[in-house]
Amino acid sequence: MDSSHASSDPKENLPNIFIIGVDGGTFEIIDQGVKEGKLPTFKKLMEKGTYGKLESVIQPLTAPAWASFLTGQNPGKHGIFDFYIQRKESYERRPVNAGDIPTKTFYEILSDNKRKVCIINVPMTYPPKKVNGYVISGMLTPKGRRYAFPPNLQKKLYSLDYEIEIGEAYSGHNKESFVRNIEKLLKQRKKTLFYLIDKEEWDLLVCVFRGTDIISHAFWGNKDAILKEYKKIDEILKDLLQRIDENVILIVMSDHGFGQEKRVVHLNTWLAQQGLLNFISATKTSLKKLLFHHNFTPDRIWELVSKTRTLYKLVAKDLGTRNLMASHFFLSYSDVDWKKTLAYAFGSVGSWGLIYINKEGKTPQGTVKPGEECENLKLKLTNKLFQLRDTETGEKVVDKIYQKERIYSGKFVENAPDIIVKWKDGYITYPFFAGGGKIFTDSPQTRTGNHRMYGILFVHGSNVVENKIIKEARIIDLAPTILHIMKTPIPRDMDGRVLKEVFEKNSEYAKRKITYEEANKEKERIMKKIKRLKYRAH
Repeated sequence: MDSSHASSDPKENLPNIFIIGVDGGTFEIIDQGVKEGKLPTFKKLMEKGTYGKLESVIQPLTAPAWASFLTGQNPGKHGIFDFYIQRKESYERRPVNAGDIPTKTFYEILSDNKRKVCIINVPMTYPPKKVNGYVISGMLTPKGRRYAFPPNLQKKLYSLDYEIEIGEAYSGHNKESFVRNIEKLLKQRKKTLFYLIDKEEWDLLVCVFRGTDIISHAFWGNKDAILKEYKKIDEILKDLLQRIDENVILIVMSDHGFGQEKRVVHLNTWLAQQGLLNFISATKTSLKKLLFHHNFTPDRIWELVSKTRTLYKLVAKDLGTRNLMASHFFLSYSDVDWKKTLAYAFGSVGSWGLIYINKEGKTPQGTVKPGEECENLKLKLTNKLFQLRDTETGEKVVDKIYQKERIYSGKFVENAPDIIVKWKDGYITYPFFAGGGKIFTDSPQTRTGNHRMYGILFVHGSNVVENKIIKEARIIDLAPTILHIMKTPIPRDMDGRVLKEVFEKNSEYAKRKITYEEANKEKERIMKKIKRLKYRAH
């Protein structure tokens, strides 16, 4: 990419910023690949730039992590704690989307400041916002919906055979087609990326590649298979570096890291055994409970279905049918007696332990009084969880337990889980009713890897310090750093800091004073004026 596709005012001498997201990227794979000589571009980024671990958010899950990347805020401010949000006045949940983020993202801020932005496949960008530039939404985009802005861009993407997600889950019996589909997805993404690079002007371009996350979940026990996907990313980065001129800053980052998954903790089963979660006494629910304890569970049936390729394909494509079957034929949240339940677990497969207190005034059928009663229950749960041992190995499984008020800040803290459990490495949570009445089971063969707190960060380009390891960088630091580079005032409600240490000490980016927006002061001025007018009117 040459300067002909840069849209910044040359008088300002601002760089273009290019961000490549390597979903689930981890140094465990990159260090191995560099050592074996299989990732030469990553090695070059280390030698010619600044790099280091990038801390994710609690919990390190796709939706909250990318929301924090986009806003520079902790989840307590943007309100995204999981893939789902509990509906108001109900115990039902719905998928999150960009409309749930209450503040402007850094690319919207740049767009408002007349910068040309190009956003490709970033999770938490559906529905696509109207911007000065282009948005192609990413993961969590519903099928059949408009996913690009401007609308005519989507017509062009049809000709590029563009797809957002892989469209096929790993069943354990479809390795060849699964890997083939991941490769197809990467090729489509690359084709779209280079089309927009070559054909359009931009000041900021962000593109996320999801294959590294998808394949790591399925094949963590096979590092060579994962490394092949990283090699493809390495080749794309090589092509980009050949096109990038001296006025471009390249950032390569991930939303979280990755590691081995071995055992599942069935948290709602544990809560039921503690007498804190109870079921209604209906005949249908009693039958479901009986079948549940005979291992008639969604995960077990899904395992059996996956062995029949035709049936697997039919059910895998229809998520609505799967959810309907789960609620009608298997033990589910619809069978919970909320009037007799004190605590329950919600969350996504592979998450940390997310426990909610069934609090009066907060939930529709709350049973726990706020204040002392609630705090005593949280203390009781915390103590019991720290004593929890794997029934097979005998080892304690809890690493840390967080109280939401101590790790989050902002107006959405009340919506966060009351207790967040970080399991020891290798353990994950299945929050729904699985495991056939057991608290611990082995992870399915289709999932051998899961998320970790620390991802990757590489910064390369104009005035960037070479061969430097950065420490204590967080995903929430990227938004304010990008705005600082682009000479755009930083919103005061961003929690991240500007990573000035990645730049040479005598560079403009390191010496320039950090500027913050004056919107709050302007708002205060307007409110005072309104009050004065009201006073005069009386």
